[in-house]
Amino acid sequence: LRLLPDANSTDVDGIYAIPTAVEANTRVSAPRAYLTEAVRRRPNLNLITGTEATAILFEGRKAVGAAIRRADGNSDTLRANTVVVSAGAIHSPALLMRSGIGPADALKAAGIAVLHGQNRLGSNLQNHLFLHLGAVIRPGMRQSPALRIYAIGGARLSSGQKGAPAGDLFVSFIARTSGYANGNRLGMVGPSLYAPHSRGSVRLDPKNPMGEPL
Repeated sequence: LRLLPDANSTDVDGIYAIPTAVEANTRVSAPRAYLTEAVRRRPNLNLITGTEATAILFEGRKAVGAAIRRADGNSDTLRANTVVVSAGAIHSPALLMRSGIGPADALKAAGIAVLHGQNRLGSNLQNHLFLHLGAVIRPGMRQSPALRIYAIGGARLSSGQKGAPAGDLFVSFIARTSGYANGNRLGMVGPSLYAPHSRGSVRLDPKNPMGEPL
């Protein structure tokens, strides 16, 4: 395998450093990266925490807002000119289904009026199989204790199996498993299947459509 200077510059097999979202000794979360003080002071931004979107509101076939349930259990509605659904691979289709968009038969079984029948919504769910294996790192080969954030390398591989695309396998190598001084004693090797053949689906529980999706 050849050393690649940038994991995202090519899709050929090789070994490369994996970019991480860190700043000094702190992992950078999405709020830390994007919700800076300057952003939080914007007059057109209102952050609501501890709140769940329960349905998208429609006027005809136009999305005009969302129904929400606040942390105290009270329900409310929010109006908007533009509605962006960003609830992840599991809860985005579930939210759309609770709003009347999705497989008509499944919505009817859950007691939800059908606004738009879309049988493919919630189908073709894919996920990576990932397994982390702990490994004791020999003295002299360990990451410097002064570097408290873990370093991670990766290897993109092709299995060569019939019908499998190139780059269908990935292995990560992590040199530190905790931020403590002795965290560099244990590393991890993580083989992963990056191009699974299997497909799953997301559906509402007809007995509890407002609960966790199936």
